[in-house]
Amino acid sequence: MERTRPGKRHALTLDAASGEPLEVRETLGGQFFYRFHFQLFGIDYMWGRWIVCIATMLMLVAIVSGVIVHKKIFQEFFTFRPGKSQRTWLDAHNATAVLALPFHLMITYSGLLLFMYMLMPWGMQSVYQDDTQRFFSELFPRDSVEAKPAPMQNGIPLTDLRPLLDEAERHWPRGVGSIEVRRPGTELAVIELRELGSDSLLDRGVGERLRFDGTTGEPLHIPPQVDGGTAKAVYNVLTGLHLLRFASVEMRWFFF
Repeated sequence: MERTRPGKRHALTLDAASGEPLEVRETLGGQFFYRFHFQLFGIDYMWGRWIVCIATMLMLVAIVSGVIVHKKIFQEFFTFRPGKSQRTWLDAHNATAVLALPFHLMITYSGLLLFMYMLMPWGMQSVYQDDTQRFFSELFPRDSVEAKPAPMQNGIPLTDLRPLLDEAERHWPRGVGSIEVRRPGTELAVIELRELGSDSLLDRGVGERLRFDGTTGEPLHIPPQVDGGTAKAVYNVLTGLHLLRFASVEMRWFFF
């Protein structure tokens, strides 16, 4: 659950059964490795991202050129000669390398796609000039609470969350993944519930969302998704495979 206030963002972890806040032990383990894998550590994050992207591009070039140069790649994949010492190890090396090749190609290329706005920003800049925020607002439309007038009253209590959660659980068998509260304590409070994941790669495993008036509990309009055509669909599928938000525990272990 997140409560947004001007200039500050607070997050709470709630008990799934009772809705009571949980005291979670502080740890940086998961976030450390998540951030480290694409922006390194101990240096400016933009320098880290550029270093990782350059290394990733070199890896992509090595993969593609290796496939082109290795003319017998598929023949050697089906060749295994047991009991011949080093030759057996070489055959096993070739077979496992070819078997993992589609994954390496996908994970490398999709990683670059996630940073395409940083690596190749010229098309976006030529149309939107320096207003990149407008580009992302049009690409991922979202009702802006900040665009509404300042609230006239403060100290207004939030509506009861239980009916909202019950309605969301009727829509989503997999349950609610997060609760976001914007402008709590004001007449413009908004509560947004997000589905716990999604099976679809076209939405990158993000899932659906429901929005309610934070004071009355009345459902609010959700802006429709922009149809970005084939280009956006391909982008969502490839980056969805990289992020793996849609996958089960078994699929995540398979990727690992």
